Amino acid sequence: MPPKDISAAFDELKINIPVKVYGIIKWFKNYYVHGRVRRILKNENIIRSTSLFSPLLWSVTDNIEYAFPQTQNSVEAWHWRWETLVEDTYVSVFKIIKKMQNKQKQIQLNIESILQEAAWPLQKRQDYDHETQI
Repeated sequence: MPPKDISAAFDELKINIPVKVYGIIKWFKNYYVHGRVRRILKNENIIRSTSLFSPLLWSVTDNIEYAFPQTQNSVEAWHWRWETLVEDTYVSVFKIIKKMQNKQKQIQLNIESILQEAAWPLQKRQDYDHETQI
């Protein structure tokens, strides 16, 4: 849903949520939807600070509208490759530089093969189906 509609939708859904989860709802309201109450005026109007994580930041409407990937598999894959590449938790700068140089050579070879129109591995069917289903 568009970020401008989130506040009203949240208030509407909040009515039907059980009282025992009110704590989490209040937390979500303060940090993600409305912001924290700064003061209540005599006419009962409420002054709030801006939410720490605005709906503009976390709404995924644009992702869906522009068909951005709906998972972080590519980021997770990069982290896994990095951990595999470095092979250790505590690594010297020189080892990282050497590993990065080797990785750069590998990427340059991949780029050359693409430019020469060599066959590129296709996405696995089950991964494609899963992404499409999401």
